[in-house]
Amino acid sequence: WTKMNVTSAIDKDLDGQDDNADGDGSRIPVTMFKVVGISYIVAFGLISFILRYHHGFAGDGEAVPASTAWHILGYILYITIESFGSIGVATFWSFANSTLTLKAAKTYYGFIIAMAQLGAIGGSTVATLPGISIPNLFLLSCAGIIAQIYVMEIYGRRFPHAMDEDDDAKIVDSVIDQDYETEVSARAKIARRQRQIATQ
Repeated sequence: WTKMNVTSAIDKDLDGQDDNADGDGSRIPVTMFKVVGISYIVAFGLISFILRYHHGFAGDGEAVPASTAWHILGYILYITIESFGSIGVATFWSFANSTLTLKAAKTYYGFIIAMAQLGAIGGSTVATLPGISIPNLFLLSCAGIIAQIYVMEIYGRRFPHAMDEDDDAKIVDSVIDQDYETEVSARAKIARRQRQIATQ
């Protein structure tokens, strides 16, 4: 497998960094989420706006006569939704694979996939709620994409470089330190409780 070298002038403009900011330039830039996200925000927002003129969403409940324009919009809608599902997921996993080490991937990927499944269940549930029209669902998806861009921007600023083996060691040491502190705290609570019982 080979990794495609993805970068753009947006990285230099928005981040003020060169392409080799991550050392060897192997990390997929966080700005890819902006490029993909903003493209689909515009597409979904435009579709939502156009669908508001469809008589099926006017609230009268009457059947809409078929027309070529609405058929074409249906195909565009399908292609847009399906391509976002593929491109959005590919962007995330490309970024994750270029950022995390193998040990970190083994640690975190299970949790990431579990949260993704909860997101799929939550999204399907929201889509079936009464009172939310399809145009509004598109706007809700735009809000979700904005939140995703914001979260990835925070992550990119918090962790500006790809992980290496030293970072793996730091994670292990941090977990050991947390376990030790938890054990010491638990023992202190037990000792206090035993003293309270002894004084009663």
